[in-house]
Amino acid sequence: LARDVIRAVQQARKDDDLRITDRIAVTVDAPEDVAAAVRTHEATIAGQVLATSLELADVSGDGSHEAKVDGRPVRVRVSVTS
Repeated sequence: LARDVIRAVQQARKDDDLRITDRIAVTVDAPEDVAAAVRTHEATIAGQVLATSLELADVSGDGSHEAKVDGRPVRVRVSVTS
């Protein structure tokens, strides 16, 4: 599940035309089992996607990206940090 979340974040990064070296803030909105995997593997996910912060929260509206993680809907928002 954590690898699928990493792929979803990387796709969101690509969709937003961010550079691969940009440091980002990530917000993930996911069902509880996926959220549990994100909490368990938070450091790994953050390291792989160069996230300065990784938050589990409601993600809706403009700037969010929808993905499937193990068949379940997940929404991701990424933004460049300094």
